[in-house]
Amino acid sequence: DNPLYIPVRCGAVYDEREGVTMLGDDTGDNISEKRESFCELTVLYWAWKNVKADYYGLCHYRRYISFADKSYRPKNDKSGFYTADRLNEKNIKKFQLNNTNKIVSEISKFDFVTTPYEDIYYSWDGRHKSMYELCEDRPRDFDMRGVDALIEIIKEKYPQYSKATDTYFSGHFAKYYNCFVMKSELFHELCSMLFDVLFELEKRLDTSHYGMWKMRMPGFMAENVIGIFYIDLLMGKKCKTCERDLIFFSDAERCRMKEISPAFPEKNVP
Repeated sequence: DNPLYIPVRCGAVYDEREGVTMLGDDTGDNISEKRESFCELTVLYWAWKNVKADYYGLCHYRRYISFADKSYRPKNDKSGFYTADRLNEKNIKKFQLNNTNKIVSEISKFDFVTTPYEDIYYSWDGRHKSMYELCEDRPRDFDMRGVDALIEIIKEKYPQYSKATDTYFSGHFAKYYNCFVMKSELFHELCSMLFDVLFELEKRLDTSHYGMWKMRMPGFMAENVIGIFYIDLLMGKKCKTCERDLIFFSDAERCRMKEISPAFPEKNVP
């Protein structure tokens, strides 16, 4: 219950329920029908095309940016996120997700608020020397012809990102989960590049042998594009950036049961 969060149904064009009042990504200029391949990016596109704001952000489903005063991740943890058990009132308070004034204060100090990189040396026991090698080792997620096509498209259409692209795929820091908040100018710059690249990638992918999971390839590739965009910011443009913990909730279902109390004060048997 925080007015800074605007809940939007992803792939709402497929929602056949009646009487749903929550906003959907199927109004105005939208790509709601691409949910199975673009994942949460259908909502990102909808916000880009249909909402005017000073800052834009995205978190989704079980992943939220923490605005707590301290990090709860162990100092040697380089996984890129912190796991919490439930999205309940206790954790909402712990990670300051409902503290509107605090969130506004923190966001307004920066141009780009994002989450930490995952160090693939740490997360994959040093098996991979680079992000590109990691993609090669994950055929369930990545089609390497698609990865190569993505790199090619970026260099063809946006040569100014070539150096950042090479740095990202040759490095060992992965940018995952598509969670961030950024100023309007940066957001529109990102989305213009991101969706142009992904729509072109769609044309070059041979999905005839894909299963349901690998159909999400454009969504997975978007994580890399956003990582490249962020690296480019760090390398050149004078922007104020900040990395805050990403909280992964194991269980985000609404808990409808109240705390159970004894029916009578003495000799009570649960």
